[in-house]
Amino acid sequence: MNKKAFTLLELLVVVLIIGILAAIALPQYKKAVLKSRFATIKNMTRAIYEAEQRYYLAHGSYTKNRNDLDINVDTNTCSINAPYSYILCSLKDKNNNFILQYIVIPQTQQRRCDAWPGDENSITNQICKIETGKNTPYQQCGPYCMYYY
Repeated sequence: MNKKAFTLLELLVVVLIIGILAAIALPQYKKAVLKSRFATIKNMTRAIYEAEQRYYLAHGSYTKNRNDLDINVDTNTCSINAPYSYILCSLKDKNNNFILQYIVIPQTQQRRCDAWPGDENSITNQICKIETGKNTPYQQCGPYCMYYY
């Protein structure tokens, strides 16, 4: 009788190869997903900024009330900060902690990417570095790192 089967060693090698490939691919997958989600909040921030510019042209000042704008603002993701008049859209993790923010100040057109945690080697910081073209944050990283465009 001639039986054909895989040996335990062959199965172990296959499992090892799959494990190595998964260890390499998973961080790249996470990074791609975060970059995609960050692009979404950038687009939302830009849309709010453009609505603020239209409001400014019509009224001579920027609004601090999102209801005055001609677009709907997702209040869970984006906000218009009244005291400083900046537009902020953010990503949060499954525990509702901030991980990435994109900020625009309409008066100065200044843009910023904030990344949590404040570790310059984290995936979120890598995304801000790629987005802004800056290799170092604006100031010493604390709970988060700020990168200006």
